[in-house]
Amino acid sequence: MENMLILAAMDFAFFKAVFLCALALGLIIFIHELGHFLVAKACGVRCDKFYIGFDFFGLKLLKFKYGETEYGIGVFPLGGYVKMLGQEDNPGETRERIAKAEAARKMLQQDRESLLKGLKALPQTNNSETSAIEGPLTEDEIAAAEKRIDEEIEAAKNLINDPRSYQAKSVPQRLAIIVAGVTMNVILAFIAAVGAFMLGTFKIPCEIGSVHPGQAAWEAGLQADDRLIQIEKNELTYFDDISKNVMLGSNLDNGIQIQFERSNSPIALAVKAFPKKCALSPMLGATQSVIPVLDERPVTPASPASATERELLPGDVLIGINDRPIKSNLDYQKALYATTGENVTFKFLRPSKEAQEKRQNALRELKLGDYAGAEMIEAEYIQNAEEFQVMAAPMKARNFGVVLTMGPVQSIRSNLSGLESAGRAGIQVGDLIVGFEMTIDGKTQMIRNPDPMKLPFMVQTQVRHLVNQAAVKKLDDPAPVTAETAPPAANQVSSISETAVSAENTIPAEISPATESSAVSPVQSANQPSTEKSSGLLKFVILKKETGKEETVLVDFSQDVFSADQYLFGCGEVLPEIGLTYEIKPEVAAVLPGTEAEKAGIKPGFTMKSIAFVYEEPSDLELSEKEKKIAEQFSKKMTPHTFRQDIATWSMVYHNFMLIYPLLGTKAEVIFEDPETKKTLNAQLPLAEYEDTYAYHSDLNFEARRVFIKEGFGNALLLGGKETLNSLTLVYQMLGKLFSGQVSVKGLGGPVLIAQVAYSSAKEGISRLLMFVCLISANLAVLNLLPIPVLDGGHVVFLLWEGITGKAPNENLVIILSYLGLLLFLGLTIFVLGLDLGFIPRF
Repeated sequence: MENMLILAAMDFAFFKAVFLCALALGLIIFIHELGHFLVAKACGVRCDKFYIGFDFFGLKLLKFKYGETEYGIGVFPLGGYVKMLGQEDNPGETRERIAKAEAARKMLQQDRESLLKGLKALPQTNNSETSAIEGPLTEDEIAAAEKRIDEEIEAAKNLINDPRSYQAKSVPQRLAIIVAGVTMNVILAFIAAVGAFMLGTFKIPCEIGSVHPGQAAWEAGLQADDRLIQIEKNELTYFDDISKNVMLGSNLDNGIQIQFERSNSPIALAVKAFPKKCALSPMLGATQSVIPVLDERPVTPASPASATERELLPGDVLIGINDRPIKSNLDYQKALYATTGENVTFKFLRPSKEAQEKRQNALRELKLGDYAGAEMIEAEYIQNAEEFQVMAAPMKARNFGVVLTMGPVQSIRSNLSGLESAGRAGIQVGDLIVGFEMTIDGKTQMIRNPDPMKLPFMVQTQVRHLVNQAAVKKLDDPAPVTAETAPPAANQVSSISETAVSAENTIPAEISPATESSAVSPVQSANQPSTEKSSGLLKFVILKKETGKEETVLVDFSQDVFSADQYLFGCGEVLPEIGLTYEIKPEVAAVLPGTEAEKAGIKPGFTMKSIAFVYEEPSDLELSEKEKKIAEQFSKKMTPHTFRQDIATWSMVYHNFMLIYPLLGTKAEVIFEDPETKKTLNAQLPLAEYEDTYAYHSDLNFEARRVFIKEGFGNALLLGGKETLNSLTLVYQMLGKLFSGQVSVKGLGGPVLIAQVAYSSAKEGISRLLMFVCLISANLAVLNLLPIPVLDGGHVVFLLWEGITGKAPNENLVIILSYLGLLLFLGLTIFVLGLDLGFIPRF
């Protein structure tokens, strides 16, 4: 019974969201057409039809007639229309019809005998009945044809002379009728925005939740919990302002100046960032801020955190990881990274239901920028809460039987003092890591050509070894140590085994003992100690892009670092200890022996063209109810991801998909290509775990930091006006960037995407849906005013020409332009539908 009630509630919520979505989209179209209709009526124009949706082929959902107008809903939900007496898509068509009909009547009078004998055919007119008569004609047929032609001439002249015809109206009146639609859309956008602010709507403050490795924010040294104040000269209020200012910015190649606040700094700070166009538009590479309170979807399905003995619930507050306290998202990222490869003990507080409701109500009263108030609310929320702990197992790194090829260094991170250690050591973008020194079983060895998927954990393991070594040395030798060799606090020292990475499992690997005479990069030696006796240095072998020669480089490291929990297009694999990301090429460097990949005939040198992950519930395992629910979420095949040569995407695929899917039952569907023969090979390869390598992965899903903005009528008017103006100007600015190529046309959305966003907004509530109505209605207003024939803007241009010159534009030119505009409109519609439906890849 309880399950039935839950299902019924879910169905009601679904249908409610669908209904609200349809209502919102219908309202936007209805208001636009209502503008045309009302002004046309006010100008005395007869309106024959008023339709929402198009009734092509006479297909309609409903219709009724009231007065002289037929109202209805067409089957095709692509817009709407008002049919007015005398309004033609092609100006001058009516006069052309009159000319044709008069020529036909003249022929009837002059060539009557030829028509009776069948020597001539009836002339072509716009009347299909008249034009269809062939062969010898009788007197009655000629008389009937004359009558129809006279009626056609009279009807056409009425379109011009009828005082209720659109064509009979003055230019200002016709102009008012045309622009009334977009005017109503602007009014609707304003009313919707005002309504949203009066009801109350959530906004995201300008705080960073995470930075994507290799992207502009990461390179510039920004981190979680930083509060952005200004980009160039533009002040930032909400998180959306960040992407807008970056995407629409100018001179991005010269970098953008960003002012921000950091919790431990008493003054505003500034950095220069260089946004990259990695996908569809330039981006800063940062996500919105979160707080360590579990969201509605508290854990990632099939992750170690989903398998804890005690189920984690929305509203649980994370307060610690192992011995480290957690007060912010940055604390969480650092603590979780420090435990990579270890069992993790999460400490939570679980407030009561009453406390959760009280917190939500308090957050609705919080003002934007009131961080002290937010802290008070969260402190009160956890009072008298139940404290408990859960343990999660570490996640091992995964493969599907192949080792991919190490790519070049992609980016070097900076901090407020300058370049981080990789940059200070002389490593540059384009260099290639070809070796890394590790201590394995107490022996120092140089691992040549390390597996790029294993290198991050190799570096982390070596850092732990050096830190532990420094701690032991400090106990044996009380002499002062440098900041580079000083051990961390007790709660930062990991106890993981130093033998976690074995040489045997690094493929391909050439191991050579490190020697005292190993070469040191001249650039490095100018910035770091020149002796190898320091226990605070990592050793890399770098193939320099500039010289094509190998150099051994000693690099200092940082211990209190964070890694990324989200990856996007263009993100590389990150070594946070030294501030470096590198690409991983979708090329096979080696095939692991005894794997399905080897049996499938995959060989080194093959390139991956695309990959998709497919999950099938294992038939030989009995799943618990909890496991079955998790399995249901992965039942659909992932849309295949196509690799590109111009942008790094493997890290995104690996972290966002390959580590998410259940290990058992998931296969990678990969299309390989032999570069020599150009033949492709399709393979389904099961996922497997590395025995000696662990992956950093965030399994907990936190609440977004949001501020509820609810205003009285006066302030709502001001905020609504600002929101409407921003929505209107955004479209024009976006069009400019589309033409310049700064923003890709593949980022456009059509009816399907609009419906999806509308549905998502409807699920979040009325105020969020009103904000969506504001945005789309403003978009429709601007796009309809573009000077393209068949759009309102095209008619405006023709009317302005007529008003300025005193005569209508050349009829043939208008017809040609109208057809070109129609082709452009239909082509764009087909293109965006192709993007929406996946027939045209966006990336």
